[in-house]
Amino acid sequence: MANRAMHSNNKAGKKGVSFDKFRRKWRAQIKKNGKVKNLGRFETVEAAHAAYVSAATLMHGEFARFN
Repeated sequence: MANRAMHSNNKAGKKGVSFDKFRRKWRAQIKKNGKVKNLGRFETVEAAHAAYVSAATLMHGEFARFN
């Protein structure tokens, strides 16, 4: 499941990124073995996606899929 495609209802356009409307920042998170790991909140969607790409590469290795 690590190499699943981005969901069709993703409004950010980047896998692993969503908008936190309460803090008004972009949130990056990744899931492995049923546990969600919060990667932080960022000012831009590109910074949040970069955090997701780094974490996916470490956690999923060759099976990582970024978009």
